[in-house]
Amino acid sequence: MRVNGFKAQLTVSGATAMAILPQQNLEQFTYGSIDAFASRFRSRKDLADETIRESLQIIALHGICDPLTDQPIPPEAIEVVAPNYRESLVHQGLNSRERAVLLLLRSLIDAGQLPPPRLIKVYLPEAITPLARALRDWLGEGVLASEYLPDPEDPRRAQYRHEDLCALSFPDHSFDLLVSAEVFEHLYDLKAGLAECLRVLRPGGVLIASFPFAYGKHESIIKARHRGPDLSPEIFGEPEYHGNPLEPEAGSLVYQIPGWEILDWLSELGFSDVGFQGIHSISYGVIAAEIPEVLLLVARR
Repeated sequence: MRVNGFKAQLTVSGATAMAILPQQNLEQFTYGSIDAFASRFRSRKDLADETIRESLQIIALHGICDPLTDQPIPPEAIEVVAPNYRESLVHQGLNSRERAVLLLLRSLIDAGQLPPPRLIKVYLPEAITPLARALRDWLGEGVLASEYLPDPEDPRRAQYRHEDLCALSFPDHSFDLLVSAEVFEHLYDLKAGLAECLRVLRPGGVLIASFPFAYGKHESIIKARHRGPDLSPEIFGEPEYHGNPLEPEAGSLVYQIPGWEILDWLSELGFSDVGFQGIHSISYGVIAAEIPEVLLLVARR
């Protein structure tokens, strides 16, 4: 489905460009540093707000397209909850941020930068979410998904594979792709988790990650500190918890909101083509909150 009166655009700045996203009306930007990002959005707050408003108005009239099939989705089938549109515009459980992940992954596969569906090997540290289901349905048996169940006696281990992203059980070079959606902020040792991502990816493999991002800061915002497996974490300020489908009442503790320094950490570990992809698409219903673009971390082994 085409959105009338809106021209597709592609702009790249600040880092090596990844594959161009599928056709339809969208914008894609690549940011390799906080300076590249700031230069685009400095003094553009009014324009960003206007872009978000116009995007929502067009979606309300025309609906969106499925990110994998391009089939039209009517406006009445989309659940919208303001003001955090990054986590809204939900259809069949998939929100704006998750459609951005699927669009980016589709572009990499279509461009030959990753193996095709049914041949690709993927690790996903979430097993019961709509995104996990969508990836399994699309990519096939090569998708291995897990949940974080640290208690060895947890009966849910009989149903879901347990993995700790800070200490994965997989051999080196096991996967072509690792997709981490809203997990990095919960890791008790983020640098260890990034090192594990590098270790289990094959040469040329790709890491795609979404997380709450302190895009105005170089340093991460530290919310809690791990003090050991038998000790409660040290909390700085008010504890922050985000939704966890396995623990809907308790949620998951936030340890950090990563800043731009995460790109330095990835480069130091040995990743290449490190940067953030900013994706905005009216056609596919990809919009964020304070800025129009959903930001996804992308790095290649």
